[in-house]
Amino acid sequence: MSIDWKAIEQAIVRDWAASRFPTLDKVHFQWADQDLAQPPYPYLSFRRDSIVRTGAKDEIRTSTDLSQPQGQEIALETTGIREFTLTINAFVDEEAGANDPNCDALFMLTLLQISLSQLSSQEIFCLAGLSVIEELAIVNLSQVVNGVFVSRAAMDVRLRTVFSNIERTGYIDTVEIASVPCDPPSLSDVSGVNLTVSEP
Repeated sequence: MSIDWKAIEQAIVRDWAASRFPTLDKVHFQWADQDLAQPPYPYLSFRRDSIVRTGAKDEIRTSTDLSQPQGQEIALETTGIREFTLTINAFVDEEAGANDPNCDALFMLTLLQISLSQLSSQEIFCLAGLSVIEELAIVNLSQVVNGVFVSRAAMDVRLRTVFSNIERTGYIDTVEIASVPCDPPSLSDVSGVNLTVSEP
C-alpha cells in the first residue's frame, strides 16, 4: 500500500516524542510549515525532508485476479524503499528553563536521541513501518530573540520505510486474424515500367 504519512507523523509525534515528555500536552508538539500560532515554551517542532530512493531500482510484481472488472485483471505493484530525514527543533525560553542544563533544548533533544535505542521506541517505529537508520549530531542554535534568551537545538534523524503503488491493466484473451481478398497490387520501378504481381 502507499505510505500513510498521516499515520507516520502521528507515530513520530504522539506515540514517540510526546511520550518522552509526559508533563507536556500536545500543544507543545507541532509540525513545521503550518499556518498555526507558535506553541507555548518549551516546544518541539518536526519537519520531514529529503525523501530519497534507496537501492538500484524499485521492484515490480505482477498478479492476476479474474474477478476484477474487464481491463483491470492484472495488478502491477511497484515497491521501493524510501529514506527521509526528520528534522527536530527544540525551543525553551528562560521561564521554561533555558538556563537550566537539565531543562534546556539540548537536554530535550538528548533525551529523544537516547530514546531511539530503547525497545519501546523501536516498537513504535516498527508498528508504523519505520526503521531508524541513524541520528545525527545535536546542534546548539541558542540565540537572543527580542532581548530574551531562547535555548534552541536541532537534530536530524534518518528513517526508512517501504512505499508501494498499484496500477491495473487487462490482458488479451484471444486474437482473431481475418483474411480479406483484394486485387493484386501494381508496382512501378524507377524507369516507369509497370510491374504486375500475380499469384502463381
